Amino acid sequence: MAHAGTYFAILVLTLSLVGCIGADAPAASQVASPTINTTVTADVFEPVLVMATSQFNISFADDGKKIYTAGDGKVVFLDEEGNRIELVDNFSKALQKAFFVDIDGERVLVTLGGTKASLNFFREKGGEWVGETVWAPDLVRLRDAEYGDVDGDGEKEFVAATHDDGGVWLVKRVNGSWLPEQLWKENGTNYTHEIELGDFDGDGVLDIFANPSAPNVDVGINQPGSVRVFMFHNGSWKNEALFSSSLTHAKELLAFDVNGDNRSDVIAPVEGHGVKNESAPFGFNLVEPTQLLAFAYGGRNYSLGTASDLQCRSLVAGDVDGDGVQELALGCRDTGVYLYYKNGSKWLHKLIDKDSRAAVHALAFVDFNADGKEELVVANDNSDSVDVYAFSDGVSGGIERRRLASMPEYDWVWTIYPFK
Repeated sequence: MAHAGTYFAILVLTLSLVGCIGADAPAASQVASPTINTTVTADVFEPVLVMATSQFNISFADDGKKIYTAGDGKVVFLDEEGNRIELVDNFSKALQKAFFVDIDGERVLVTLGGTKASLNFFREKGGEWVGETVWAPDLVRLRDAEYGDVDGDGEKEFVAATHDDGGVWLVKRVNGSWLPEQLWKENGTNYTHEIELGDFDGDGVLDIFANPSAPNVDVGINQPGSVRVFMFHNGSWKNEALFSSSLTHAKELLAFDVNGDNRSDVIAPVEGHGVKNESAPFGFNLVEPTQLLAFAYGGRNYSLGTASDLQCRSLVAGDVDGDGVQELALGCRDTGVYLYYKNGSKWLHKLIDKDSRAAVHALAFVDFNADGKEELVVANDNSDSVDVYAFSDGVSGGIERRRLASMPEYDWVWTIYPFK
């Protein structure tokens, strides 16, 4: 987008379905136009963040337990003052992700539907958002997707993870239509949680990292899973397990060069184990903490540290002090947000906010003032807020927190990305 104001100065936006292409696309009657909510009063709205959120309707069982029912998905745009525009899409329940990609020189907003699995494109045309659903499989959830050339043919495709059959999918453009091809699945009902792309073997072609597991259970309970890499060699796909466990798994991955060999390693926060104890903090006795493990080409594995939590579902990299070396931020379910940083050849970590908690705990690094030092953006369900952390003197200095925006209760933020 050449200038954010071009897209958001007009606050009355509409969204219409202009066509469904590709296999398993829904009929037009299945798609509803969203409403547009806004707190913007300025003539020009310049967003800095785009977030995918799921709003949940809450009811109570006879025993008093909360029942979460997914409501409409929302794409939320925030500016530096916390003003927002929301695109409310009642087709994409439990919206999983919203991010921008470049398709043929055009900036396209991509969204992933949750309880109604779908891959959607939104384009700005003449002051209106125009949408098309390019893939709507008969599956429970499109959990994640990335966009890149993973087979070396010079054309980018979407690589998607589904919760059904542990699916890893390619959605490739063929003669103008986006067509799905299932690359891999596990037998039975399994979940794939995350897709990351990176050149694992150093051949110049992006490889695929994925993390299938058994279906979700309560935190702290055994849930087998693996971390896998898929590589396209000599016209065919090969995959191997970098990590496998009959006890635990990871719901998050990050492609990151840990060892400085100019190849993409993959980092996984492998979930901990616990024993239920209603009187213990957060309802569990921690037996085994979450381990931040990195897997590199050639069977080299690294431990970057632990987090005193059962589950950590968000991991991002950014440079908080402008020294050219990236740090890692990890968002955990109960115990807060952690910062991991290098000290010589060792990785150290510290807890930067023990009171920030969330089931997903979405994170992003953003350089708000263009000083070369990135701030950390955190979606905190505990306070129903989006907060920004600035590191005033690098990893060893003080941390300044400010509230960027308040969020409605029971809105889960699944992803945060810079609006660039």
